[in-house]
Amino acid sequence: MSNVVIVEDEAILALDLIEMCEALGCRVLGVAASAPQAKERFAGVCPEILITDMDLADRSTGVQVVEMLRRRCPDIRVIFVTATTCPNKLELIRRAEPECVLSKPLNFSQLDAALRSVAAA
Repeated sequence: MSNVVIVEDEAILALDLIEMCEALGCRVLGVAASAPQAKERFAGVCPEILITDMDLADRSTGVQVVEMLRRRCPDIRVIFVTATTCPNKLELIRRAEPECVLSKPLNFSQLDAALRSVAAA
């Protein structure tokens, strides 16, 4: 069972991600809606997997979350779940070197495949 944190500012999608992760055998350690909130909520946590959106509340980004968590947890594996089609934002995501990038809307089988892939890495 992998320990997961989720950073998603859309409450319904965050709830869906929690349910899907738990159904797939993951333990969700927490959820945040922005990079500052993630920094506060995950201060004492070193998860195995981060699932994050790119565009977050407070005009923060998933890339900021990745950078912050990797300082403390260098082995964390990252899954971006995003609706962005902006080439500049997609380039920032690519530079963050995630293990996987999934497009919204997300379905159960896509998340299942992504979690299996990153857990095996």
